[in-house]
Amino acid sequence: MPFSPEVLSYEDLRREAEEFLTEYHRSLSIPTPIEEIVEFDLGIDVIPILGLKDEIKVEALQANSFAGLVLVPPASLKARFERLVGEAEAGGVRRSRLFEHPQRQRLIEKLASEFRVSEQAMEIRLEKDALIPGLGADM
Repeated sequence: MPFSPEVLSYEDLRREAEEFLTEYHRSLSIPTPIEEIVEFDLGIDVIPILGLKDEIKVEALQANSFAGLVLVPPASLKARFERLVGEAEAGGVRRSRLFEHPQRQRLIEKLASEFRVSEQAMEIRLEKDALIPGLGADM
């Protein structure tokens, strides 16, 4: 039997949205931190696939930074992270110095750009995956 989703009225949709925001984003600040809610509150591990928009020709993937996220193995992020670290080390930067400002910020910016997500989301993801220490952590 094929799946048939429930059809909701606008009022039902509004109620569902209000319940979601009450549970996950009480401050109602804008923009809604959907990346953090999905990844950290809902436990869905997300990282975008490079070039996805070009591949499937869907413009809406750029509507917000979350829309372009797709599940991929953490190995993809780790491989790109290690490549950037290796390039920096080849350029004479010690690995331990990469996690200090401004090198830390450059690393986050490059990865966020490659994966087409916000720098904040990338920083949180890198810290969560223990690829970089949290700010203020001892090296």
